[in-house]
Amino acid sequence: MNDLIFMDWFFNRVSENSVHEFESLQLVLNKIKRAFLLVFDDFSEIQFPVLVGQTYLRLNFDLFRSSDADLVVTRHQRYNKFHHLLPVSPVVFKDPSECVKSINMLGLYLNVPILKISLFKSWSEFTHDWDVCFGFEDIHKQISSIDKSVILKAIFDRLNLVSSIKKTPFSNNAPVVVSEGLPHMCSEMLNVNLLTEVLSKYESYLIIGPDSSAPFIRNYLSEKNGFLVLLMNIVVQAIRSWILKLSYKRVFGVELTR
Repeated sequence: MNDLIFMDWFFNRVSENSVHEFESLQLVLNKIKRAFLLVFDDFSEIQFPVLVGQTYLRLNFDLFRSSDADLVVTRHQRYNKFHHLLPVSPVVFKDPSECVKSINMLGLYLNVPILKISLFKSWSEFTHDWDVCFGFEDIHKQISSIDKSVILKAIFDRLNLVSSIKKTPFSNNAPVVVSEGLPHMCSEMLNVNLLTEVLSKYESYLIIGPDSSAPFIRNYLSEKNGFLVLLMNIVVQAIRSWILKLSYKRVFGVELTR
C-alpha cells in the first residue's frame, strides 16, 4: 500500500539518474495494479509479521534511506532486487488489526475485490468474517489437509462477480501456475552487534544471495578490506528455481511452470 502510493504520487520527485533503480519494483506493482482479484491469507499477512516478527522495507516519501535498512535480510525476490539502492525504511507490524486494515485499504485504493483466506484458528478474532476459514491449530501439520477445491471455488465465485474480465475456455495445455517469485516474502532485521562480532572473526566469506539482502555485510567487509567470494548468479537462480518449484508442489499439489 505504502509503495503503491509512493509510485503514484511521489515517484516524480526521483532524479532521472535513479529512475532505473525502481524498474524491478515497478514491474511487480504494475502487475498488482492490473489484477482483477487480490488474494490474501493470514499466514503471510498476520502470522509472519506479528508472530514471527518479520521486518519489511517500505519506500520513504522523503526519499531518505534509513541506515537500519542495510540490516534487513530478505529472500531472493524480484520485488526487492534493487532495494539496496532505494530510499527505504524498515517497518514492523505488531498489531493484527493493523494488518487487516492494510489489506482492506489496499482493496479500496485499487478498487479491486479482495479474497481473504484464514488458515489459523488463533487469529479468528481478526479473521472470523473472512471469505474462507479453515481454523487450523497447526498449519505445518495440517497443510496437506487443505481442501484446495474450497479455495478455487471461492476464487471463481469472486471472479464471476467481476464483469470486466474476459473469460476464455480453460485449456489443459495452459500453465497451472505462473510466478516470478517465491510464495511469500521472508525478511528479518539482523542484530548489528552480533553480526559484526561474527564478521570480525574471519578473513574471507562466501556470500550467497542478492545484493539487496543485508547490504551492511558487504559494506562492512569492504571497509575492513575483507575478501568476498560471491556465488555466481546462475547458481543462485538455479537454487531459487528449485526451491520455488518445490514450494508450490508442496502447497498446491501442482507443478510450477514459467
